[in-house]
Amino acid sequence: MNKRFLLVLTVASALLVAALSLAFSPVPVALAQGAGGNGVIEAQVVISGSATTNGLSNLPVSMFTYVNGQRQPTPSVSATDAQGRVKFEGLNTGDAYTYTVIVRYQESFYRAEHVAFPPGSTAVSPQIVVPAAATVPAGNGVIDARVVLSGSADTAAVGNLAASLFAFTGGGHSPNPVSAVTDARGRVRFDGLATTGDVTYTVLVQYQGLSFDSGDLKFPAGSAAISTTISVPPVSSDKSKVRIEQHHIVIDFDSSSRMLQIAEFYLTNSGSAAAYIGEPDSAANGQRVTMRVPLPPNAVLEGIDQRTVDQNVFISGNTLLDGMPIPPSGGSLIVSYKVPYDRSTFALAIASPYSTTALNILLAPGIGLRGQRLVSQGVVPDTKFTRYMARDLGPGSSLAVEITDLPAPFIPTDWLTWLPLAAAAVALVAILVYAARRRSA
Repeated sequence: MNKRFLLVLTVASALLVAALSLAFSPVPVALAQGAGGNGVIEAQVVISGSATTNGLSNLPVSMFTYVNGQRQPTPSVSATDAQGRVKFEGLNTGDAYTYTVIVRYQESFYRAEHVAFPPGSTAVSPQIVVPAAATVPAGNGVIDARVVLSGSADTAAVGNLAASLFAFTGGGHSPNPVSAVTDARGRVRFDGLATTGDVTYTVLVQYQGLSFDSGDLKFPAGSAAISTTISVPPVSSDKSKVRIEQHHIVIDFDSSSRMLQIAEFYLTNSGSAAAYIGEPDSAANGQRVTMRVPLPPNAVLEGIDQRTVDQNVFISGNTLLDGMPIPPSGGSLIVSYKVPYDRSTFALAIASPYSTTALNILLAPGIGLRGQRLVSQGVVPDTKFTRYMARDLGPGSSLAVEITDLPAPFIPTDWLTWLPLAAAAVALVAILVYAARRRSA
């Protein structure tokens, strides 16, 4: 075997080793919220006629994308910082795209609509003006509230509960409600209140992670005292009767970034007179978990409505662990995320942690769907989305769904990692064949 052949064989072997290292090394993928461009929207919430930012922190914010005037179903979800600012990045800046930013402030919604990027610009800063909040009016009125455990005379369970009093005047409510704590019998008193007819009040108590209120309270003419009772349900860790009444899944896609945009909406109830509080789980730092929601591999969370990660919702691997109790009157969970795809089809496993009355999948136009038990219900009115439905899914059941006709490259990106290996292998085989022929000659 001559030196020239040994040199070529060595080079080919090196190529093969390099190809193997490329094929089996993980390829990092950086996924940004709202991926699809380089635009940035930084919205500022301000109080009308005031320079203060008190009360503007941690306000829930949603941003909807419009393409050629058509609203996309999956919003991006965030919250304001201490100065009332919120930022959305990675946005498309083309003429076809506009955005609406919606902020929730004092039980009302305020928005900046038709936000668009000027030609050549990648940043816009809309302002959302909210009204000045009402102050708690003073007077000689007294509200005595009593918290009771439904169906029980036990008062120990309703002692030491956090309570708040909100005053409503002229359409707004006090930004800093009066805070108190129930006594050992579940009683709490608020005094020094205005009794005029233009003021209404609401007492809110926190029990087992849930909020319960008194409804609207108004002092009768000539009276300075109100007594009200707030009933809270007992709690249970028995999950046998928990149900998912509705499970909605909205599936859209962004062909430029090859991302599936998915939002899931669960409507649940405990199935009994007690609120379901779940069982402690080590993956949730020992806190109770009421529902486990599987997420697709490589999913990037965008938002979880009315929950805070590592406080009342947790992420463990590809599973979302919800810690919010499920009340008898019904609870809800909304989670949105993005998933990268690189082929024209995408397999999605839909699991039902509890018995599910109805599963609805809303599919964006231009793509298809195949799945067991799913029956097309036609296009949803006033949208272009097609609805697929399955009914009466058992607890722990799973449906295999395949999303089809996705716009994807001709050669899947995961195949590209094998091309160097294939090229090196072909080169090595060719060299060995050539060498064998030379030796036989």
